[in-house]
Amino acid sequence: VANNRVVCIEPDVPLKLNRLETLILTNNRFSDFSDLKILSEFKQLRYLSLYDNPVTLKKHYREFVILTVPQVMYLDFQK
Repeated sequence: VANNRVVCIEPDVPLKLNRLETLILTNNRFSDFSDLKILSEFKQLRYLSLYDNPVTLKKHYREFVILTVPQVMYLDFQK
């Protein structure tokens, strides 16, 4: 879903994609930590990229994602 101007994930998406393991949201428009909280609902998510979103420039971005989505093993292509 990279490069699509995505700003949020609808609440029903994690239910519909409950086995999703990889989510590449590179170069979209996520701008706030609150936009990322829904990611915790993807219980099988292991690989996540939010690279080149405005939220990645915020202080403690990486720490926030790791605490919010602890099942992720790779964030922005880094272990």
